Amino acid sequence: DTTPLAAAAGREVTNKRPYSKTAAHREAIILRQIFRFAFERGYLGSIPTIRTPTRVNEPSSRTRGIFTIPQYKSLIATIAHRIRAAPDEGKARYHLMKVRRLQRLRYWVLLLSGSGIRVNEAKQLTQKQIRLVPDRQSGLSYTQIDLTKEQSKQQRGARTILTWDYHNNYDYYQRWLAVLSSWRPELIGPDKLVFPSFRQFEKPFDQMSAFRLFLKSCDLHIDDNGNARTSYSLRSFYISRRLEAGVPLYVVATNCGTSYDQIYKHYAASLTWTMRKHLTKNHTAWEQKQTDTEHPRERELFDDLPEY
Repeated sequence: DTTPLAAAAGREVTNKRPYSKTAAHREAIILRQIFRFAFERGYLGSIPTIRTPTRVNEPSSRTRGIFTIPQYKSLIATIAHRIRAAPDEGKARYHLMKVRRLQRLRYWVLLLSGSGIRVNEAKQLTQKQIRLVPDRQSGLSYTQIDLTKEQSKQQRGARTILTWDYHNNYDYYQRWLAVLSSWRPELIGPDKLVFPSFRQFEKPFDQMSAFRLFLKSCDLHIDDNGNARTSYSLRSFYISRRLEAGVPLYVVATNCGTSYDQIYKHYAASLTWTMRKHLTKNHTAWEQKQTDTEHPRERELFDDLPEY
């Protein structure tokens, strides 16, 4: 009972913060290694049955709530409808604050679903990082987001994000800045936050919790598979739509700041349909050329080969 382990076990836990998943994952791996070592040396007759500590990579549709296109359009329409709603009698001031929060939520949804940016990266965005860049070759302009090394996941390095809707996202961004400027001009500046807290202006707002509460209020917090939707569902919506549109995998992975392996593991369904679309472009031609030969498929495969 005098060992440090026994003393540590007898201490009362005073940490009020919840036990993190990372700490539990790390300790489960350590326990599994200890049991395996004891079993190999003969200290244990069998290894206790414990849950596999390693995370199983499953498709995003099974682990995270997703948005379909009709549900996403319904989300945008619900936000716009509540912004245009008439204020209640005697609650004009409260209604103005509610409209500002909804406008902040609307640009949050449009930014994440239009660029694939991570939630933590979006929370730390400053106003100088979003800009409109003209393309001399096409004559069009597109929205560009410049992230620093400190903002990227695990500080992998600075990267540039391009939105899929050209300059439209920048127009929405200008509308959101106009709302901030009309309310408090001191919130406008190159180093000011894009999503500030309305009470502590120098700190980012917890938009993730606000988005979850809004989804629950409009009954969109659970998808068709029973998974809870979060702000990361908007990032998944962007990646799925880009892959289904035929955008190359390396382009999506580079723009979202992730690896090819993660895209393959979590969005295999979207990749399968995209590859099937490209691989079966000429399937009608094979049906038209099909004859009563013994091996029509083999004949079709060798029809276009050059003669040697």
